[in-house]
Amino acid sequence: HALKRALDILPSLVCGEIKDIRDLNQVFAPIKSVVSTKQITYADHISNVVTNACMMSQPLSQNYFNVDNVRTIKILGSGGASTYVSQGFIVKTDVCGDVSEIHNAKIVVFNTDFDLMNTETKGTVLLNTAKELLSFSKGEEDAIKKVITDLKHAGCNVVVCSGKVADQALDYANRNGILIVRITSKFELQSFCSATQSISFPSILIPSIDCMGHSASVYTKEIGGTKVVIFSQEKEENAIATIIVRGSSDNVLDDLELSIDDGINCYKSLTMNGKLLPGAGATEISLCVKLDQGSIDCVGLDKHALSKFCDALKNTVRCIAENNGLKANEVLAKLLGEHNTGKTNIGIDIESPELICDVVSRGIFDLLYVKTRCLQLAVDAATTLLSIDHIIVARPAGGPVPKQNPNWDT
Repeated sequence: HALKRALDILPSLVCGEIKDIRDLNQVFAPIKSVVSTKQITYADHISNVVTNACMMSQPLSQNYFNVDNVRTIKILGSGGASTYVSQGFIVKTDVCGDVSEIHNAKIVVFNTDFDLMNTETKGTVLLNTAKELLSFSKGEEDAIKKVITDLKHAGCNVVVCSGKVADQALDYANRNGILIVRITSKFELQSFCSATQSISFPSILIPSIDCMGHSASVYTKEIGGTKVVIFSQEKEENAIATIIVRGSSDNVLDDLELSIDDGINCYKSLTMNGKLLPGAGATEISLCVKLDQGSIDCVGLDKHALSKFCDALKNTVRCIAENNGLKANEVLAKLLGEHNTGKTNIGIDIESPELICDVVSRGIFDLLYVKTRCLQLAVDAATTLLSIDHIIVARPAGGPVPKQNPNWDT
């Protein structure tokens, strides 16, 4: 009952709406509000990078946004202010051979070693003469040469594999101008296939041109002493953006990556519903005040349920204040006083001595879609726990106790 009332009140608290998801000025503020929770130092820069990356990978023909179209790679060195976005799919590795740049690339992906197939069981080769030994090694070399030549004739000029690359295969690939890249991560290989419209083959074969991926250009670059391979894309429907995260330590890189992921998911939520709510605890206090006013007409258990629901909302604001080193009771009293007078945009201000401010004028927002789902999931979890009548205690399984034999080695 309290949830239903809260969801009915939320639309009346909307303070803005994103009309154009591709307008940088409109999208920047809500993304900054999300990024600032983890990276207040680089909030402006990281928010700008995330916004540009999302717009770079957002198709013009539709509002649907795929978070997998924005990737992040972490490269140690420099600082968070050196983080930037680049068009294309970037792999943190180097090419295997001498060929380092290909234009109008036709890509074949093998989810195996780039070598001749081996037998599943051990095999024995009986060689009686030296001539048989020479012909055996020459036969292997001819087989690898035929595979490389057939790939070249099929139109392939880039090979991506997940396993090791045989020396002979690498030599013939260099002679035929084929670029070879290793991607050992299974998930990264799946993302690569999706980005380049490639098909991953479990064994070495010669695919048709329809089964090959495409990239406008493939080239290597060095970033902070780390070699990377860039697969650039020009087609709108396959637009991929990669954010290169820079930082002085692994912990800084991890924190920056988390804030970037939050910003990307914020952009996705905006594509589904662009309505904004005042942030910094303003929405929770407004809900608390309005629910408290509406509980006057309630009697019985409903009144107690609404009261506890309001206490839970107050605890959210209390946590925000305590996490920022503020006196929670003082902040809560000031917020309740302002909201009781109808000022629904007043939230917590951690920078001014007044402790509160108009959060809308400061550009601090929550998303209506996220806040709605948050309340629904929280209430669902609470009601599920309250509906449990029995608590199951984890204990060791029964059965006979094994005999103790402490002196078994004497």
